[in-house]
Amino acid sequence: MRTTLALLAALLLAGCVMDPTAIGPSPIPPERWQIDFGSEQWIVVSNTQTRGYRMKEYVPVGQTGDNWREITTDQFIVGRFPTTTYFMQLNLADLARQVNGFQSKVIYDTGGEAVYEWWHPDSGQWPAEDQLCLVKYYPGGMMTLSYAHKGPQMDEAQRTKWLDRFKSAKLQ
Repeated sequence: MRTTLALLAALLLAGCVMDPTAIGPSPIPPERWQIDFGSEQWIVVSNTQTRGYRMKEYVPVGQTGDNWREITTDQFIVGRFPTTTYFMQLNLADLARQVNGFQSKVIYDTGGEAVYEWWHPDSGQWPAEDQLCLVKYYPGGMMTLSYAHKGPQMDEAQRTKWLDRFKSAKLQ
């Protein structure tokens, strides 16, 4: 019995040590993306945080979190990702497995910061969507800022407007 208890205690301790979210302070940093929406009015439709992620979503006035045509998401994802390249490869591979007609391209990737775009047609399961995503390496996880719109691929003017917003976005 004593050996069994010692083994259970050792397994429990090993599990806690291997899972950084199981003990200690939250690994989620206080910084958030500050984005300039220009003259457009956007509202917060969700603001959630667990020990594994933080997410704040914005939509233009007149849209909702459940029924949006455009959405911007500020997110921190806890994890040990060595580079933005690795993080992007995981995300894109997962999306490609789940969504018919999925395509993506890397706009730039330095290993510490990246911007990529992904899109897909209406698949019957998922409506057509195009998304731009800024990813920044942060100790303990990744900071992301994304803009998505439902419908066909965005035109060049819309893409440029959001890429410019990403360039001016700051962590504060």
